[in-house]
Parts: sequence; structure tokens; C-alpha cells
Amino acid sequence: MIRHLSVSVRGNLKKTDVQLWKDWEGCITDENGENPKSGLEVRKFFLNELAKGHEVVPSGNCDNFCFQKGCLGHMDE
Repeated sequence: MIRHLSVSVRGNLKKTDVQLWKDWEGCITDENGENPKSGLEVRKFFLNELAKGHEVVPSGNCDNFCFQKGCLGHMDE
């Protein structure tokens, strides 16, 4: 079984050091995969995800994703 990686929303919101947020710059983009977000925009992204009740977010495309548990798995082919 294959599982995609996910990112903890709460875990990343625990970061308070500005440098840690700068490390995230460019790692998250808009829905089209364009317009990389700044460190501050990434923090706002995580806050918005938490407000939606999302505990984790996918680190890539996943068609079997649960925002509470992460990727639920895919069969190997």
C-alpha cells in the first residue's frame, strides 16, 4: 500500500520563530501550483486550515485524503 505524506497543521502553528516561517517560503502555492506563498502567508494558510477543522493537509495530490488522518492509502499496482 502506498501513502502520501501530509503536514500537521497544529504542529506547524506551534512554530513561533520568524526564521522557521521563512523556511516555509515558496513551499506552498495556490490551487494552480503557482504564486508561492511567503512565510507569513503560509502561517495564515495553516490558521485557515485549522479554522476549517483540518488537522493535516496533503503535501501533494491525493484522491484518498482525510483532513483528520491524512492519506488513507492507495493499492500498489
